Amino acid sequence: AYAWPQRAIPSSFTQKMDKVCKNIIWASNPTRIAYISQEIVVARDDISQRLRRHSVEFPTVEESKEQELIEFQQKKERRKDADATSIHELFKSNDQLPAKVKESRKLVKTLLDQGQLSPFTTNVRPVVWDLDHTLTMHPIPSTLVLGDTTASPFDVTYNGCKAINPGNFISGRRARYIEYTPSSKKVSHEEVFL
Repeated sequence: AYAWPQRAIPSSFTQKMDKVCKNIIWASNPTRIAYISQEIVVARDDISQRLRRHSVEFPTVEESKEQELIEFQQKKERRKDADATSIHELFKSNDQLPAKVKESRKLVKTLLDQGQLSPFTTNVRPVVWDLDHTLTMHPIPSTLVLGDTTASPFDVTYNGCKAINPGNFISGRRARYIEYTPSSKKVSHEEVFL
């Protein structure tokens, strides 16, 4: 794993491009943009993959109760073949969201609640200590743009912060990207067929 945050691309690599395009700013990763009273944080990293790889999940009280009810239901079904409510009907959640939406909400909540773009230990994600201050998000920014190719595209607002992820740029025969208008905080997901 490479160290993070990353400095801007050195000018020795960008000279030819600077001659062709005059108004390019070669920013660091992550970078911050100030727009009137808004702070926009842009970061490119596969955070969700790293979170999944290093997650530790403990059984919750609800899961253990659900397991007890499943066992009770199985015993009841063995005793008699009566009409019984299935365990899935008992535990139907009001939140019938797709897994991708739940995952994106969990990712945004983790980053913003911890106030850190890299909520990992240094052996999982090495940090350039001179630039460690760029990873903090205190106070919470107005907009957080993640370039996470391992997460699905999303547009989530949490605690007043609009979090956006365009997802993987190329998907099949399409190139997907987002257009963000800071003045209105509007996001449009665009596609170009290749």
